[in-house]
Amino acid sequence: MLIFLTSARHDYTIKGFLETEASPLTGRVINLNFEEFLSWRQLPAGHYIFADVDRLKPDERLAVAARMAELQRLLPNARLLNHPLRSLGRQALLTALEAAGINRFRSRRATEDLSVLHYPLFVRTEVEHGGSLTPLLDDPASLDAALAELAARGVPLAECLVVEFVDVRNDEGLYEKYGMLRVGDALYGSDLCVNTGWICKGENDEYSSEAWVEKDLAFQRSSPHAELIRPIFELAGIDYGRIDYAFSNGALQVFEINSNPTIATVASLRADWKRAAEQHRQNFVAAMTPLLEPVGSQYYVRVPGAIGPDRVHAPTRFRYLLRVLLRRLRLLHQEPRIMRLRNRLRALAARN
Repeated sequence: MLIFLTSARHDYTIKGFLETEASPLTGRVINLNFEEFLSWRQLPAGHYIFADVDRLKPDERLAVAARMAELQRLLPNARLLNHPLRSLGRQALLTALEAAGINRFRSRRATEDLSVLHYPLFVRTEVEHGGSLTPLLDDPASLDAALAELAARGVPLAECLVVEFVDVRNDEGLYEKYGMLRVGDALYGSDLCVNTGWICKGENDEYSSEAWVEKDLAFQRSSPHAELIRPIFELAGIDYGRIDYAFSNGALQVFEINSNPTIATVASLRADWKRAAEQHRQNFVAAMTPLLEPVGSQYYVRVPGAIGPDRVHAPTRFRYLLRVLLRRLRLLHQEPRIMRLRNRLRALAARN
């Protein structure tokens, strides 16, 4: 059994996949959020992935780490991926990569001395994964104006990073970015994105061609940079997540490691990306399979150190009642299967 933890607002990253597509993971993964993990007196027995650790506040990191220690003591054979006290956030990782001479670009928090940075540059948040908050900025006046506008919109500048632009265009003049996912010991290519613009996130409106789909498939099947990338994960202290990187004149440049990447469903993508998404799905399931093995005979284990009243998170009344019932029946792992069936029935009813 595998228990997959996220923040409550960002559980869609794997929940959508589990509740949309049947796979060998069906009925073998339990979704929890950190509030549930910290408040439940009894926790499911199994291997744990602590996704989304970069969104934890400092006091939450300490609390999760303490509960993890108790869980590991009670379940010594369980694997607990992504320790919150060892996992580096985005800026800490970029600082480490800059110090190691790996990255050729620099970043600073928006509240720090920005005079050392070279232009062009852009502004993004330290935690969220929505991309740049600004276009490329070419001079200090543009940066000052952009920061003032963000502050006026209520964006906390203390949570923003100012990052130097690095040119990662390939021989065809396309911006090219790779993604590689780590699941414990497994490391595999998850996606190859290209775009005519400098922001390259693999969105549906970005550049694609049959030739690049084939290159994406070849990248996923061979994972050619795995041994180059593995030390970066070790440096970051991240056992589960997706690293986004590129090459500038042949030199590796690392942008971030997302500890809670979205696992896309094949049905949600446009037709020319479905084959690459199916390959990613197969790689993901294969990498997750070792974490599905039982760690003992019990379903729940009583773990000391629960904090506050018992919480069950759910976005709707139906989901709340379902989770409460399944938890009591020791069937939480069946929640995705039930929701998938419910969604099918509702779709059929809507068509009729």
